[in-house]
Amino acid sequence: MEELENMRSLHQKQLEREVEGILRGEDLLRPVTMFDPELGIGSSEALKVELEYAYNIAARYKRPYSIAIFNIDGYEEYDAHYGRRAAKLAHKLTAEHIRHSCRSVDRIYRYDAGTTILLILPETNYEGGCVLAERVVAGFSRRNIPNFRSAQHGLLTLSGSVASYEPEKPGKYARWGDMIDDALLHLHLAQGQGGNMIGKPLPA
Repeated sequence: MEELENMRSLHQKQLEREVEGILRGEDLLRPVTMFDPELGIGSSEALKVELEYAYNIAARYKRPYSIAIFNIDGYEEYDAHYGRRAAKLAHKLTAEHIRHSCRSVDRIYRYDAGTTILLILPETNYEGGCVLAERVVAGFSRRNIPNFRSAQHGLLTLSGSVASYEPEKPGKYARWGDMIDDALLHLHLAQGQGGNMIGKPLPA
């Protein structure tokens, strides 16, 4: 019971800081919403609160968790060839596919103004995160959405990557932003290698 109350208190403090920032005018021209109406998932504003909350809880209670980041391969080329309406529908389908592919405890958010989508995976180590991410990527390609701009696959595909906080390696990520940076790096590497894959660090 005490642990639950501590978690609630920490989350409340995070939300209060967001509200204080709004009252100070830091985001006066950009309303903060917890829901992205275009994709039907959590908003990028809500994600910032959840990322800090998840990291602080994991660090305090020595619990693992992972993030998984996904992006549509060659989205700009797909948009240019098929048009804006088709591209936006593909983006929404991507969000729905990821949401239906993950567990009920996982939380899905829009990462930014682009097409990147991020999952927060509680109580999940790196291996478990990769298993889920690979299932998401493989399942999306099996939808067989034509993409004639993809010379390698001929289909619309996803790429992804995973970063994990592991209590036995507390110095690996000093903050949640380091996890994001690492995940984005390997996502970009995966897309640079043709996409439809999970970017992973090279063996030491």
